[in-house]
Amino acid sequence: MAESMKSQELHGDSKALGLLVLEALKPHGWGSVDPGSIVVEEHSGGSGNTTYRVRATGIDGVEVKPSEVALHSKDPFHSKEKARTAAAATLFGDHGVSPKQLATGVDWVIEPWEGNGEPTWATVNDMKVLGSELAKLHKVPTDWFDPFRAKLKEEQPCLASVPAGSHIWWYASNYNVDSIFEDADPACMSEYVQPMFTPLSKAGARIVSCHGDLKECNMISLADGCSMEDGLVKFIDLDWVHVNAACHDLAFVCFHQEDSPMREKDPPMSERPDVGAMRRSFLESYLQAMGDASSKEDVDALLIDTCLAACGHHFGIVGQHSPVFGYNLDPEAISGLKRFKEQAAELLASDAEQNKFHEAGPEGWFALKGYGKLIKTNSSEGVIDAFRFFSRIAELDPQ
Repeated sequence: MAESMKSQELHGDSKALGLLVLEALKPHGWGSVDPGSIVVEEHSGGSGNTTYRVRATGIDGVEVKPSEVALHSKDPFHSKEKARTAAAATLFGDHGVSPKQLATGVDWVIEPWEGNGEPTWATVNDMKVLGSELAKLHKVPTDWFDPFRAKLKEEQPCLASVPAGSHIWWYASNYNVDSIFEDADPACMSEYVQPMFTPLSKAGARIVSCHGDLKECNMISLADGCSMEDGLVKFIDLDWVHVNAACHDLAFVCFHQEDSPMREKDPPMSERPDVGAMRRSFLESYLQAMGDASSKEDVDALLIDTCLAACGHHFGIVGQHSPVFGYNLDPEAISGLKRFKEQAAELLASDAEQNKFHEAGPEGWFALKGYGKLIKTNSSEGVIDAFRFFSRIAELDPQ
């Protein structure tokens, strides 16, 4: 049976991969496919998973539908969470924000091949479209995640009292959970799993279905030329999907992917619009699409929430690759986390501090708080180079 075949064991064997798809899709229109017509091409992103574009025609050249599909071969790291991703994929497919799954197996998923490739994120208008498209995903119901959250709380008692808006659900849903929870000091873990801040805005605090890994290679454009156009974007690769406060998903766009130096697209970095303008265009459009107020003050508040949320991601100030933790969840790291929480609380409670944040910009504010020196002292060049949020703070360090 195709369901029990492991796609990871077939990498490099196009014929075997094609036959896997053929067997899996016999109930979906591939019963008359000519095995000799199957063409398999790799189209992978950077997640560690492998995606293949598989095309076929019927015997004697008869067209089959769908004639092109995507075979997503899951890294074992991700395939262990099959039930969660399958539940989300079914729901997202029904709501039109993701392709509908046709078949699933022990470490693979097959979907219709849709669109023309990754959409572009190069202009302020691109970010405006992305904001309204992400709002569609965030309007999808959230109760699908309830059984998975309950299971996580049962398996990890330290999560029992953690609210739904904590950064820890992003990690716990698909990260190597053992690397976070195993052998950690209970007191340190109890502090780490709790929310780092209380969002300032209603939009940032709203509990939504989060994609969790919002970057170009995890989206498809249905438009000619792969442009970012209203109604012509879908989200794929749901390995990190979970339910959390919206600011955590918004943070991935604004402070990780929006101008990552890893991208190799036109225009070059030096010719891209101001990053602040791109962030604000994205957040304003998102607010409007969600039906929220979208004045300058509303965007200001959501930008603060989004920036603070980004600090808890693996690339953030207090994330797993951070200058505060450095992979160690120990008393010294927790002391740094408490300091961050105090600074975040001061920012959220003080109009004067918020004015400083907006005048200096997010990176400038963190530099003023001493994080530039901390980053330069405790972060490797590879981490600083890979995440512009870090490098900008380091560049703005006043010392």
